[in-house]
Amino acid sequence: MRQALWGKAQSYLEASVALEPTLDAHMTLAKLMEQIGKPNDAMRHIRRSAALAKEILT
Repeated sequence: MRQALWGKAQSYLEASVALEPTLDAHMTLAKLMEQIGKPNDAMRHIRRSAALAKEILT
């Protein structure tokens, strides 16, 4: 049951990032990826959120 909920959350978050790739959406997805044991995917989303933060600040 718990794994199914993580999968559903992942699906919704990935759809959200595809529609509007915000810093918050990427960080939330990164946290989820860490929770489900996908550190490489988590780092990808952390890097993307950092790039978005840099864009906002410049």
